[in-house]
Amino acid sequence: MNITNTKKSILTGLTLGAVSLMLASPQAQATPIIGDIGFAGSYDLPAGQNLGDATELLDISAIVVSHNGSYAGIPLTTPATFANPLDVKPSTPPATLWTVVAGLTTYTFGATTSTVTTQGSGSGGLVLDMGGSGWAEIDGLDKTYGTWELTASQTGMAMGFESTASVVGVPDGALTLGLLGSALLALQGLRRKLGC
Repeated sequence: MNITNTKKSILTGLTLGAVSLMLASPQAQATPIIGDIGFAGSYDLPAGQNLGDATELLDISAIVVSHNGSYAGIPLTTPATFANPLDVKPSTPPATLWTVVAGLTTYTFGATTSTVTTQGSGSGGLVLDMGGSGWAEIDGLDKTYGTWELTASQTGMAMGFESTASVVGVPDGALTLGLLGSALLALQGLRRKLGC
């Protein structure tokens, strides 16, 4: 084997090694939150207010009453912590609407929009319906867009979250492109050094 063939063999081996490294590098794959979670509980109102004119819900005490998908690992009746107070018509929705901690995993939802759809008389008395959109987060999964809905009546409160199919892509920090660029620069430098 002559020197020219040796140089080409080394160059071919390095090229294959660089391509293998790029293919083996971790790719950013979005792992969205799927499913939904439901809460039930109680609340207080500011002194002198009723659901028809309430400006906020105070001291929300709630537990998980239903779940599926990514939330299935949460035991039913696990307590949830809600924004306190929860403004009925906020100028800025709460950054963290609710949080649930089950074992070593934290589940949160932050509202980005909040709209009151009903406030006043409803079937069975006064009612408050509000909801909006936001971002769910679960340790180990990607931040996922979703919607929330809250119904408060004179007998208590029900709250629900449902994830949607729209997930924001997770960039890989340009790792793949950086590896490709580094490999090509190394090959070019080696090619010049070996005189190929």
